[in-house]
Amino acid sequence: MKIKKIGVNPKTWNKDVICPYCHTELEITVKDISIRTKPKRNFWGNKTFLTYYNIKCQNCKSKFNLDEEKLPGTIIDYLYDHRDPGNFLEDFFECYFS
Repeated sequence: MKIKKIGVNPKTWNKDVICPYCHTELEITVKDISIRTKPKRNFWGNKTFLTYYNIKCQNCKSKFNLDEEKLPGTIIDYLYDHRDPGNFLEDFFECYFS
């Protein structure tokens, strides 16, 4: 088998985004993205979970979310596998005990 073109590699992946607050153009990598999971209950009390992919702007220090649809699946898998242990435990307790 021969590789014709290498796909998405988390070590070399980057993306240009624009901060919605100060309109600064940023080039981000996987190291710049933090992942958080929050519970959400509907009217009947059923719990669902929402995942947020956060970026902190280096210019204005504001945090904003990235759309999951705009991130490649390989990057999302990498973010789940390399979560910050502190955020993971905090999210676990919030989701489990809410």
